[in-house]
Amino acid sequence: IPDNVQKIEIGKKYKVDIEKGGQKVWFAFTAKKTGSYFLTTDTSAEEFEERSGTPTLYCYNKHDVSSENDCWKENTGGYNSGRDSRIAISVEKGKTYYFCASYISEYKTGSCKVKLEEATFPVSVKINTDKIVQKEYQADLEGCYLSGAELTAEYADGKSKQIVTFSYRGDDEYDSYGNKFSYKLFRTDEASEYGDDPGVALEAGEYKPVFFCNDEKIETDSNYTFKVVESDNLPILHIGDNNEVESPADREMWYSFTAPETATYLFSPIEQIQVVEKKEDGLEYISSEEIGKGKTFDLEKGKTYYVGLTSVGSWELDTTKWNVTIEEKAEISSMAFSEKELKFTYGLDNVYEDTYIGNLTTYYNNGQNPDTVGVYLNGVSMDRYGNCISAKVIDNSTGKAWNKTGALHAGTYKLSYSYENGESTVTSEVIPITVQKK
Repeated sequence: IPDNVQKIEIGKKYKVDIEKGGQKVWFAFTAKKTGSYFLTTDTSAEEFEERSGTPTLYCYNKHDVSSENDCWKENTGGYNSGRDSRIAISVEKGKTYYFCASYISEYKTGSCKVKLEEATFPVSVKINTDKIVQKEYQADLEGCYLSGAELTAEYADGKSKQIVTFSYRGDDEYDSYGNKFSYKLFRTDEASEYGDDPGVALEAGEYKPVFFCNDEKIETDSNYTFKVVESDNLPILHIGDNNEVESPADREMWYSFTAPETATYLFSPIEQIQVVEKKEDGLEYISSEEIGKGKTFDLEKGKTYYVGLTSVGSWELDTTKWNVTIEEKAEISSMAFSEKELKFTYGLDNVYEDTYIGNLTTYYNNGQNPDTVGVYLNGVSMDRYGNCISAKVIDNSTGKAWNKTGALHAGTYKLSYSYENGESTVTSEVIPITVQKK
């Protein structure tokens, strides 16, 4: 630690300029009273975006240290939506503390401000695990979160206690004073110093949580544990429309599906879904395409896939139990328009490119039930499989395609719809259009 270090005061902001890789910026603070403090970086969104990171903060509670790595506290970010670093310290009156700001990467440069503020730390924290939503998880598949766990923090000087509740897919929670509460997951049959973060898909076994306040372990007599079980006996999904599934709030439910053929499969209706394949080196996530209220996945014959479903309550089903249909994505084999001809009067019922004019019934090559697709005078529509259907309007007076400018003028036209599957084109019968003068 350098001998000449800039001294900082409570409540003031100090500039940190790291102009070359590996540079360190030092500050010192001598406590005028015993108390609790936060040292926090203050980074603008523009600065954070520009350098894609925030400096790490280090704190030393003595000047003479054997190595810069021999720090008392450190923080690498995660505060303020991940934009800033923060250190929480309890200091003794008359003692001097040293702070260092630097990037872990020796190639990064950037700037920010740091600010030391008085803090209100909890004097005690009680843990309630009775409301944890999920007690069991699927090995190697399911991210483990202690959704519903409650921490009751009590403070000195008559301040009201606060309850902090961990959310689904949430890592850290904060009280109104800015204190960070977090947890890690440890196997009960192994001695480990680090543990796993929330959201990690764990191996089969029994685990226990360890809770932290401002990165300091919270001592508790709680003996809460949970199990991670092998994912060999999951409910099985099959081709058809009667797959009864559920996805309670604040958790993901898992199922298995074995593809009977190599094909593109549509899962619908779904809100959130992921399909994965287990491999020797881990999980492979199958890419998808969103189609209406479902998603399609390219799957291989005979392979078993694992399907995770999550309900977040944002769709009209408004339920955690429903039936999912799984079917092969079909190709259109023929189409039939709902009307034999169309007649309009120019100036009374004008029709434009985006005017809805009727329905197409689409039939499929694998015998799937027909679909009814609302179509427009021009443009592209899609059936339930995401097949694109294009409209084409020919002006009989010119033999050319309509230029789509304004309303369809008085005259006669030919309307048709087509679908291209890469190998051939399926076209509907021609629908005559007559636009009469007013």
